[in-house]
Amino acid sequence: MNAPVRQPLWQGCQPVAALWFAAALRDESARERCLLREWQPGARALRFDEGDLLCFAAPVWRDCNQGLGLPLCRHDGVLCSGPLQGGEGASLGEGEIGLIGGAQLHTLALQLGQPLDLSRHLSLADYALRLPFDLDETGAAAPLTGKNPREVLGAKAPPASAAARQFQQLLQRRAAERRKQGGMPQRGPFARWLDRLAGKKPASASATGDGSGKPAPGGIAARRPPARPQRWRTWLSRAIDLTRTGALLGWQQAAYLRKLLGQFENNNLDEALRNALPLGGGGESAGEAFGTPGRRSNLSLSSQRDSGIAINLPEAIHHQLRKLYRQAFERLDRAGRVDEALFVLAELLGARQEALDYLVKHQRAAEAAELALGWDMPAPSIVRLLLLAGDTARALLVARRDDAFAATVGLLEGQHPELAAQLRLEWGRSLVARGDWLAAVETVWPLPSQRELATQWLLAAEKAGAELGARALVQRAVLLPDSLPQQARRLRALHDSAALSSERAALAQALLAAPQRTTALGRLSALLLPAIAADRALGRNTLSGKELDRLARHAGDPLLLADLPPWLTPAAQGEPLLRGNTLLQLAAPAAGLHGVCDIAALGRDRWLVALGETGVAVVDAGGRSVQRYALPAQDLVVADSGLVALALARREGVIQVSRIDLVGQRISDLGSLPLADPGLVFNRRYDGLCWSVAGSRHIRVLDTAAPGLAVLWQVETPGCIVQARYCAAGEDYLVKAPDGFERWVYRGRERRLARREEVVLDSARPVLLEENGTLQLQLVHTADDSHKLLFNPAGSEQQEVLELDPAAAAPTCHHCLAVDGCGLLAALQYGRNLRYLLFHTYRKQRVLELDWPAESPAQVFVRGDSLLFADARGRVVQVHLDSSRTQTFALI
Repeated sequence: MNAPVRQPLWQGCQPVAALWFAAALRDESARERCLLREWQPGARALRFDEGDLLCFAAPVWRDCNQGLGLPLCRHDGVLCSGPLQGGEGASLGEGEIGLIGGAQLHTLALQLGQPLDLSRHLSLADYALRLPFDLDETGAAAPLTGKNPREVLGAKAPPASAAARQFQQLLQRRAAERRKQGGMPQRGPFARWLDRLAGKKPASASATGDGSGKPAPGGIAARRPPARPQRWRTWLSRAIDLTRTGALLGWQQAAYLRKLLGQFENNNLDEALRNALPLGGGGESAGEAFGTPGRRSNLSLSSQRDSGIAINLPEAIHHQLRKLYRQAFERLDRAGRVDEALFVLAELLGARQEALDYLVKHQRAAEAAELALGWDMPAPSIVRLLLLAGDTARALLVARRDDAFAATVGLLEGQHPELAAQLRLEWGRSLVARGDWLAAVETVWPLPSQRELATQWLLAAEKAGAELGARALVQRAVLLPDSLPQQARRLRALHDSAALSSERAALAQALLAAPQRTTALGRLSALLLPAIAADRALGRNTLSGKELDRLARHAGDPLLLADLPPWLTPAAQGEPLLRGNTLLQLAAPAAGLHGVCDIAALGRDRWLVALGETGVAVVDAGGRSVQRYALPAQDLVVADSGLVALALARREGVIQVSRIDLVGQRISDLGSLPLADPGLVFNRRYDGLCWSVAGSRHIRVLDTAAPGLAVLWQVETPGCIVQARYCAAGEDYLVKAPDGFERWVYRGRERRLARREEVVLDSARPVLLEENGTLQLQLVHTADDSHKLLFNPAGSEQQEVLELDPAAAAPTCHHCLAVDGCGLLAALQYGRNLRYLLFHTYRKQRVLELDWPAESPAQVFVRGDSLLFADARGRVVQVHLDSSRTQTFALI
């Protein structure tokens, strides 16, 4: 009889080395099912008369109170089912397994166990192999097709009329022209020369429609790029400065001003307004005027953003005219002449926002909204006016396009609280559509009538688990502190499980960012601070010592503060890949079972994978599918929140777009995009609502909040879009115009055109868009059988050289990518292997080498701060650029 044991079981989170399944509790088949469920790579199973044992290749940290089997941990080299104290383990003898039952220790020897082969449960040997039925077109029946009525009727059908034949020929000619011109009529060379001389940009259009750019009723007005001075006016102005022509123009304009001032002084107001000079301020000038303006035929308002040409006036004259215009406005306003007063404000004084407020004051909000759209006023002003006019649909389009919800709610809450409440609710719904569930709860919570809806969103966030669920616990503690005890099980798991370090880190950041300190938040801090500090010591989070001190103060527990030891020095974090001095060498993992078409990371140790016609799956770090979505997809577009994604399936002539809600596990069909454009490119990330798509001659922003893919913003380009680059700061496009290449740079949420510059490129060499401009690449084979990669940095004619490995048989350039502003990725052929090389272009230094089988080249994706490699055999390698951390797995 062994010595009595006081603690028969392990408690809490422990390094479990094996699991025991007692024969007294389960029959043989039930035990084998449990062994399969708990199996891990490298494990082995043994059978004893008393039960079955599953030994792990390495100890696994897990909660001993959960799971199917009895946890066994190492104690002095022996697998024990509980902690042994004092002399309780003295009678172990030669036994290697110690099982505690009835306060007694029973020992077993490992050599007595019979090995179990569990692979027989997964074998396909018992299934008969059947050849599938051959559905090849050669053996299948011809499809049924209809016949032309004239073929059926034969001679009985009367001949086609001349008008019908002409109409058919006209349709055929127009179809041929569209195919030849890419769907866009070409301008003649003289017209293009005039456009270039005048500095004109391509016409813009913006509408709501089916994603093809066709206008639809109720669309929002076009957003035009800011006007620039016309080039011919700039050239002519310089020429005038060098001659006496400027003095003649000055005398002519001075006479015009004397006449205008006399009309104001003689109270000839109607005639003065028809001859008045606009002072600007409401729009951009197209350049300097070379003469005097003509008399206006009417006092209509301009619906465009720019304000035409301008005359340079001395400051004193400018001040005098402004004073006269203001007096004229006051006189017209007192006389009830609203339209003329509005003209003075908008056109002469350039006070367009004041003009819009003046229209609202006179109950003309609808007219003010249309003018605001035409003038491209700030988005909050447009949304406010559209709501005041009762045009909620277009107001929401503009708010989604420019993310103007917050600013507009602030404008409306004082004078129009009912409209503010309506917009706040739509704001919350748009945040849910973007996958920002917690921000949606915070947005809608101030509306007492909508708190039930906000609570439903909070519950959905908690149910999603992972980092979102952890942050939702903090929001519950703020909004519903009395309900926090209901989450005791979840909190216990967060405290005990070593596998939930990323969730604890997210919760800690949410606690630190909480705007207020409450008792419930203090209890959360006190409960989880020890585990968060342990994670930091092991390098599982990036919290600083000062942040841990803040959490300790927020806990407000004097006993906890007294017991806290000094914070341990955290484990060393990896240095950024492109800023380090070491070479990271990797190899592709073994092949998997499913080919990868596209892949994106969803936080820590989770990925969203497009599997082609097989569907879309969420996989873990072992390559196992956690969630499957039954819709075909070759490409993925993932929202910034990581909780919403678009799945793109290429079909005959179209791309079918579906939206995946990763929190609610819902799929919705958004519509399709035409594939007639061979140059169609798209952004692989979006904010959850607005998605950028570029065709051969257009750039569009599509609304993904509802089916239909309405166009929120669009601009036509003068030539084909050769390449697009999307980043967090904005969007860059390389356009092949009729007379050369141009780089179009858009920045900000509202996508204002920041730069449009000419680029000199060699069309025979590959080109890459990068952060500072463009790179031209050229692979060179030297006489000494080595290979060099030449490139031109942005704005430089100097050739930079990167030395490639001389052992490479045939370098390829189709894998070249610009990475993080200072990196360049290239691929070289090594017989049956490819080697992917990442260079730091400024230091001309290799920072990454990745060997890959050449029969299945990898697709390379730059997503956020990660570089992802994946192929058609299920291999996946992820390299974190910020820490050089790598993860490799294969889909199983």
